[in-house]
Amino acid sequence: MKAAPVFLSVVLLLPFSDAFSAWNWNGTLKAKFQGDNRYTRYVDDSQVFGEVWGSFAAYDNDSWRGSIDFVARESSLFGFEGDIYQLVIEKQIKAWNTTLQGGRFQRSDSLGFYSLDGASVQYQLPEHGLTFNVYGGRPTRQEDVRSVSGDWLYGLELMSNQQFDWNNKVMPVDTWLFRFGFQQFHDDHTSTRLSMGNTIAGQYKQGFLHAYELAFMATLETETGVFEEVYSSLMLDVTEYSRIRVNYSLYEPKSPYPTFKEKFYSDYHQGRQDLLRVTFDQELTETFAYHLNPASPYFDSH
Repeated sequence: MKAAPVFLSVVLLLPFSDAFSAWNWNGTLKAKFQGDNRYTRYVDDSQVFGEVWGSFAAYDNDSWRGSIDFVARESSLFGFEGDIYQLVIEKQIKAWNTTLQGGRFQRSDSLGFYSLDGASVQYQLPEHGLTFNVYGGRPTRQEDVRSVSGDWLYGLELMSNQQFDWNNKVMPVDTWLFRFGFQQFHDDHTSTRLSMGNTIAGQYKQGFLHAYELAFMATLETETGVFEEVYSSLMLDVTEYSRIRVNYSLYEPKSPYPTFKEKFYSDYHQGRQDLLRVTFDQELTETFAYHLNPASPYFDSH
């Protein structure tokens, strides 16, 4: 197993609770046995293997939680293999509105979906709708395509969820969601990314429009000054039962830090990706509705 250092660090965080503390646990365990000759049809030996997938979580009645996700495989060709996807201890400090995490946990951000061997601290101001998150550690990926694998990274995030009652005939605002992130990734080089997301939504009081939602998200790679990802969306409810949605997304991969998405697109098209999509939904009755999604135009700037 490659997660021995992670396991030792997590053991140090394990709770030593009183004898009266009640703990609960749940989990799943799946096993598979398979014979496979799809990749060995021109040779004599086929691959036979067995797999065990496990996911377990334990928690007390107060503030501690621990979880583990793992896989183990015994193969006729490669012998024993195994890996731990997640092994994390979480502690809530309710008096400070703070949550601590340590071990190996999973993240999803501008670098993609990956595991982080490290720690995070989340602080909330619920009366103000604010959340702060600071994290750091060594990024890893278990799949064949190791898009996020480096020496270490750190970052911080600010998330805001605000409720308004701003009545306006053109664009009333009921809710505003805002997110800002800073992240620095270290390997042979250093890469710094800034991300921002905004979503506003409101409901019209007049009769000719019902509601809307407007969203915009972007990721800027500061060394090159290029927006690696841009996404915008407009959802308009003409009536309570009729909806129009317009999406626009841009993806422009940059080296020397290929992500999982970059490696996927590199097999099909190298360069900038632009996508514009318009959809329409309408519910005519309680039992009949239809959806229109015309072919999305594709624009190549090269």
